[in-house]
Amino acid sequence: LRYVIRFYLQMSQAAFFSKAPHIVAYFFCKVAQLSLENGVCQHTPLVFLQLSSIIMRSGNNIACAHRIAKDAVALSERFNLSDQMAQLSPNFINAVGHLE
Repeated sequence: LRYVIRFYLQMSQAAFFSKAPHIVAYFFCKVAQLSLENGVCQHTPLVFLQLSSIIMRSGNNIACAHRIAKDAVALSERFNLSDQMAQLSPNFINAVGHLE
């Protein structure tokens, strides 16, 4: 599962740089679905932060996006994510940090 999630994360980055936001949203939704069906791994907090950022940008359900982001940060404490903390902190601030 971890390698499938890493594959989808790499594909979402490629889609982001090719200016295809709908494809980026699809990949993050797919990874979130895989995490919910099969359990969490160390990449799950980053995925849910990105998903909350997408929800925030769409303007729909800001309270839900805030709750997802806070849960993702809480989940990141479960794993030793020193390698991902450089990505997690700015993503949280960009997604919903201003609502704190």
